[in-house]
Amino acid sequence: MLFLLACAAPTPDDKGADTAADTDTAADDTDADDTDADTDADTDARTDEACDLDHAWLTDAPTVIAATYVPGWSFQSWQLDLWLAANNLGWLTPTTYGVSTWRIRYTTQDRGEPVEATAILAVPVLSAEAAVGTVLWHHPTAGFEDACAPSVNAVEGLAPAIVSAARGYVTVAPDYLGLMGGGDPAPDPHPWIVGEPTAIASLDALRAVDAWLPGSTLAARIDRDKIVYWGWSEGGFAALQSDRYAPSYAPDYAPVGVIAAVPPVDIVGQLEAGMDGLSPATQADALILHLAAAWYRYDGLDEVLQPDIAAALPAEASASCTTYPTLAAAPSVEAIYTPDFLAAVRAGERFDPWTCFLEQSSLPNPDVPYVGTAPVLLITGESDTLVPAAPVRAAIPALCDEGYTLQHIECAGLEHGEAPVMTLQDQIGWMDARMRGEPADEDCGVTSPVTCNG
Repeated sequence: MLFLLACAAPTPDDKGADTAADTDTAADDTDADDTDADTDADTDARTDEACDLDHAWLTDAPTVIAATYVPGWSFQSWQLDLWLAANNLGWLTPTTYGVSTWRIRYTTQDRGEPVEATAILAVPVLSAEAAVGTVLWHHPTAGFEDACAPSVNAVEGLAPAIVSAARGYVTVAPDYLGLMGGGDPAPDPHPWIVGEPTAIASLDALRAVDAWLPGSTLAARIDRDKIVYWGWSEGGFAALQSDRYAPSYAPDYAPVGVIAAVPPVDIVGQLEAGMDGLSPATQADALILHLAAAWYRYDGLDEVLQPDIAAALPAEASASCTTYPTLAAAPSVEAIYTPDFLAAVRAGERFDPWTCFLEQSSLPNPDVPYVGTAPVLLITGESDTLVPAAPVRAAIPALCDEGYTLQHIECAGLEHGEAPVMTLQDQIGWMDARMRGEPADEDCGVTSPVTCNG
């Protein structure tokens, strides 16, 4: 823990006067106090510098650099009907539109510097040009390096994007920074559960596609006043962050709804929950810390992770999309985290700059004031061990106080991967209603767990 030290004044003797020895000691104490003060000032400056990167956003409009049609992920409506029926999603049939799917590479920015990113674009096949509702689909965690990018790695994380396109919505599915599906390799790891870069790259995918579609051979156009941000897990986090940053970064786009299934919301609370006992959340928190430090360019991972974990985790996260052997082999919470960090988290004390890193990606976030108006559908799983429901529930009252309109569904007895699937019908029905212009429930608050049966 980085504390400000309280330095005691020299103590006089019984006669109310300092002896020579006392005087020497007092002088030494004063010198020590000055040293402590200097050290604390240095620490505070280092902490502030680490957490505040002090960059300005570029004002250049994002553009599509390359667009490649993907025939294997493009379907006629009857083909989609067969696929949906075979996967117990027959209630989504018959679909109305075929889907044309494209892999795109576009310009965006990171910490005020120009970079590139990739995404998938799934577009309903229309007979005539028309502006239609648009979905910004934020995928669940796929991994942390280029090889894990959903646009090249697998279609599973893109299935909701293709389904929403078949319902008539232009659907933009960013890979996120650090997950390059084409072009040059990403210069940095994926900033997992870091709010700003996640939101900026996601919103720029939407903006780039909007500019590209009129010059393409496709008939669909983006209706800027009819947009839904949608995502699961990391994608739920990303959808909430896109909604948070859009009014200041992409004010031309007006979301009509935000769907966030099993998202981490209060990242500090997520960390605290992972310290209660060894669980998937405990391991995920270590990855959050590693990748936050990478984005903030802070070289101090050994302040929070045990030496073997701190040494091995960056390379292991780069080598596999799903497997982190040293972290997985840790037998306890104490084997992963340093004693000082663990003690501070369990006591609810700050451990900066780490606490600051996590606060910047938590909601509420006072540094990014909430000025949105779109209603939110927030889904949690009662038995979620990766993103525990308790800290999400605890964050909801503060979000309501900020002005969110938020409908909460907690799925009784369901784990992290189950709750999004078992509420898919609720999510799509809620999305369709917002796209039709129907008002959402204006209540906001925590609800008791209910049975979610798909």
